[in-house]
Amino acid sequence: MVPYTETETYKYWLMRAEADLRQLSERRAIAEKISKRLRTPDQQDDFVKIPSKLKKLSERINDLKDLTISPAERCYVLSEVDGTKWTTEELRLNAEPLANNEGFGEKSLKKKYDLPTDCSSETCDLIKHVDGVRVLYEEVKCIEGKNGVLQHIQTGTHGRAAWGAWLLKFVKSETYKKINDEHLLKMLTGEHLQEVFNSDASPLPVDVRGDLFGSLSPSKILGDYDAVHATHSKGHIRVPREDCEKAWELDGVTKAGPAYRLKLSYVDARLRASLPATNDMIDVAAKQ
Repeated sequence: MVPYTETETYKYWLMRAEADLRQLSERRAIAEKISKRLRTPDQQDDFVKIPSKLKKLSERINDLKDLTISPAERCYVLSEVDGTKWTTEELRLNAEPLANNEGFGEKSLKKKYDLPTDCSSETCDLIKHVDGVRVLYEEVKCIEGKNGVLQHIQTGTHGRAAWGAWLLKFVKSETYKKINDEHLLKMLTGEHLQEVFNSDASPLPVDVRGDLFGSLSPSKILGDYDAVHATHSKGHIRVPREDCEKAWELDGVTKAGPAYRLKLSYVDARLRASLPATNDMIDVAAKQ
């Protein structure tokens, strides 16, 4: 593991932003020294537009230093910190068309763990036995959608079964009779149920909503695996079973079952943990 501030990706972003800031500052300074009537159209354009560009670059530099860069960028850097950035060969495999039920990055991870790279019908993506003992039981889920936007993950058969079991219990309850037809239709057809999870708009009583959250908690669904590999275009993040509750949050329910989103607080904590301990951090730890 390397400190995130020492990764090639992070250093490149910071170096590029600082170089652009210097270059634009120099161009702005030149334009300022020339009176308006003597400026060329390009110099006048620099005089007018560069200040807003400088502001954006300064914000970018501060975001990098404060670790408030975009969610996808934080995941890219974490993969480099962990040494799970895709290799050239893995990028080639990832570019191949996906088979039915195959997750992005699945071929690369199967090759890494010395597993057959063909897509199987198993309920788990990465399964390995040694002398009849299961030593690997890990899942592959893509967390990056179009244009680098992080997306929720679906959970397949196990998650759908848990949602179905809760729904069956719910329709037999007295609360079921009090829910209006519009909400019932959404629940029974499996539309994305944000209003069920929003405490202000939810039609469900607090105790029923709490039971739903408990039945579909990350540890109960994603905790079925030894680990989940959250894949993205630059690499993957391995989230072990013991980190389930810290790493994932229930994001809703769709036709494919419960959906979970990777918490940025978890990504940030792992990034900050990569930094060398300062004297202040050592003093705080000693007092605890």
